[in-house]
Amino acid sequence: MSSSPASSKKGVLFLIIAAITWGTSFLLVVSTVDQLGFAISLFFRVFFAFLSSLIVFFAINIRILKTQFFYFKRGIVYLLTLLNVGGYLFQFLGAALTESAKLAILVNANIILVPILSYLWLHESMNYRKVSGMVVGVLGFILVTTGGFFIVLVEGELAGNLISLGAGIFWAFYIVISRKVMAKQDSEYKPLNLSLTTTILSFVFLIPLLFLYYNSFSSAIFLLTFPWWELIYLGIICTTVAYTFFYFGVKTVSATNTTYILLLETVVGVFLGIFFDNDVFTIFAAIGAGLVLVSIIIINLS
Repeated sequence: MSSSPASSKKGVLFLIIAAITWGTSFLLVVSTVDQLGFAISLFFRVFFAFLSSLIVFFAINIRILKTQFFYFKRGIVYLLTLLNVGGYLFQFLGAALTESAKLAILVNANIILVPILSYLWLHESMNYRKVSGMVVGVLGFILVTTGGFFIVLVEGELAGNLISLGAGIFWAFYIVISRKVMAKQDSEYKPLNLSLTTTILSFVFLIPLLFLYYNSFSSAIFLLTFPWWELIYLGIICTTVAYTFFYFGVKTVSATNTTYILLLETVVGVFLGIFFDNDVFTIFAAIGAGLVLVSIIIINLS
């Protein structure tokens, strides 16, 4: 079987930081969506990500701006942007139609799809140790997201479940293509600039939301309780910063390893919900978190 280079310690660290950062977003996403609806919450999150990315992009490229504009001429950059925006839209739509635990499981369907795509397309190595780590990771993930209440696996509307699964498929291709682009030794893409460019384009792609939900936007923007700081955090920290760490990580870590490291975001989100949102704590969630950590270790040592 084909082999792939070992994950760098720095790359693994970057992905862990990205996962933990994304994990802190869950409570804020639920809160802002409850207050504003999915369209306004998503739009302003990406709007603040757009502003921060635009400032950083021009700041770091001011002397070589013309040469760096080639990012906006590459089809692969637009493909990554479409996949990312599609993942967000399907996740937010699915959230309105199915249970949160079921949503988390289906959105993270990439833990099954990414290894298959990586093996067939990127020719990443696959051995019994990595497979066993994947099995442990899937089991741990299910325990964390369900807390042992497995009835949620068969609940939910069919449409909501299919839409949520669609988000997982979008992000599976996003991870694999990101790895394919960044893994080349002579890659013309820099992690920071690629992250900034796709974030800027994501906002452009989401502008139609402003017109589709114009009345909701115009009434919500003047609310005294409008969650500005939450949306700024989601935009700058959980989008611009987190995606930058993701691209630096995926440059030296295989797509399969990346996917299982990113399971940490769900673990962080679940336990923040337990501590700050009075979600139910179960021993199954704790066991599941432990299994996810074991899975990450096994896969990265395989």
